[in-house]
Amino acid sequence: MSTWFLPALGIKILCGWLVGVLYLYYYDGGDTWNYFKDGVTLDRLFQESGKNYALSWVDASYLPSSLTYLNQPRAMLMSHLVSLGCIVTQNNYWFIATYFSMLGFAGLWYLGQTICRLFTASRLAVGIALFAYPSFVFWSAGILKETIAMGLISVIVAWSLQFYYQREPHRYQFWKYPGWIGAAYLLWVIKYYYAAVLLPIVIALILAKRIRLANGYLIPKALCIFVLLVLTATLLHPNLGLYRIMEVVVKNQEAFLRISDPANVIHFNNLEATWQSMLLNAPLAWFSSWFRPLAGETNTILQHIAGLENWVVLGISIVALVKLARFKKIPSGHLVWVLGGVIYALLLGILLAFSSPNFGTLIRYKVAYAPFLVYFCLIPLLRKLRTRRNIDRDIG
Repeated sequence: MSTWFLPALGIKILCGWLVGVLYLYYYDGGDTWNYFKDGVTLDRLFQESGKNYALSWVDASYLPSSLTYLNQPRAMLMSHLVSLGCIVTQNNYWFIATYFSMLGFAGLWYLGQTICRLFTASRLAVGIALFAYPSFVFWSAGILKETIAMGLISVIVAWSLQFYYQREPHRYQFWKYPGWIGAAYLLWVIKYYYAAVLLPIVIALILAKRIRLANGYLIPKALCIFVLLVLTATLLHPNLGLYRIMEVVVKNQEAFLRISDPANVIHFNNLEATWQSMLLNAPLAWFSSWFRPLAGETNTILQHIAGLENWVVLGISIVALVKLARFKKIPSGHLVWVLGGVIYALLLGILLAFSSPNFGTLIRYKVAYAPFLVYFCLIPLLRKLRTRRNIDRDIG
């Protein structure tokens, strides 16, 4: 993987700059420049009063009233992070985009190295999925929430894999446990719906391995623990209730439909906040979140590029399924992670398609799960598995 480092880092930094150019000249502004504008305002607050700037991180009453994201706490965290760059770089957008891209890349590189150590024969699949998958590389760079979120997701998954596969906790690595909790909390603050799907899955996988009860039933144990975690979470707060979540999803979908071109959205069949309606529309949500827009139903240059890419992803997914059908057995210790990754991509994809049915938005949001999907599909295509030993080593 060492030969991937400099080219991948260089491309990631370049994509971070291109994101800024795209939003500046094609979208005429947008999130990335709003974060920067707020960062400049917060830098001005720092120059006037370092104390008030420090307090503004925890007390909104110290925030200037001119901030774009004044009443959006999650977006304000991004503005605060950008303000740190503004203070150091004297308000240089391109330098800040560089360090954001490098932070996100650091998490991805750490995950890639972790996977390669555990499953050495899947190195090429890791390299393509994390560092050469075009839309993912582009939309996880620069001053965007997705950049930081993917860095955090990568660290969480990497540490979770280490917790799962290590025989005994290493005495010098206990710092990873509070680090994991801190990363999970930051992910929840920045992109709570990513965290809401990812965290119960990885926790369930780790607990299923560590709990000695019912040895040999790893997948059923993981599934039961996952369901218990989700049900417990829904009881902790009214806003986490399943019906409440469905109501929020439908309201978000209606809001997107009001501001979107009808040709650029997913058209569901009378989506309502009921189980029947959600289940009826779930197959369309799943397919759209993973493979749409396809070339032929696109309108803009960016969508045309994404459409061609989605055809490729659809093609390798079909071929991968055919090849997987020929495998005699995948050890449950690895299969459970494959299933966990697929369930993560499935649930998050459906949730995002329901709540953000605009194709342009979905192309950007899907970076949270798309590389894992591509990774799983590429393994059987790039490595000919002949023996159980090969399967045990390659599937992760």
